[in-house]
Amino acid sequence: MNFVGTRSLAISATALALLLALFVAFAPDPAVSQAALSCPGAAEQVFSSMAACGLKSTPGCFCYRGPNHWHSVYWLAVPVVLGLLAASVFRTRWYVALALLVASVVAGGIGSLVVLHELGKIDSVQLVHSAPGVLPLALLAGSAWGVSRLVWARITTRRGASAA
Repeated sequence: MNFVGTRSLAISATALALLLALFVAFAPDPAVSQAALSCPGAAEQVFSSMAACGLKSTPGCFCYRGPNHWHSVYWLAVPVVLGLLAASVFRTRWYVALALLVASVVAGGIGSLVVLHELGKIDSVQLVHSAPGVLPLALLAGSAWGVSRLVWARITTRRGASAA
């Protein structure tokens, strides 16, 4: 591999890590923004925020926010998108491309968690507990990369065989 190819791969890996950092920065909140007030023996009331719900709360009642289902969809789609992008960008030996992809996703994931911590969006405990979650993200991205590489190899093999 020559210097120009190595430099191109490094730039691509850095761009992929920055893209993941952007994905993390704009990730949907795991809970919906609306809050529900639940009181025994009364109908549930919905408020625009937890603060508004807390103002109407009485003893024995509690406010809660339901899960945001787009949060799960988002975090299943992000690694797949990253893997497909990596398959189109990293044109080198498979083990070098896979190592670059995993390193990019881990670096981007950990880096974005540190930035979120510094911005005050997550505390130290959340930072420590979220860091291991970057590895499954990298593995899912690697799986998407591998499947797309296999499909591409199959398509090009068939094209070559039909041309002969």
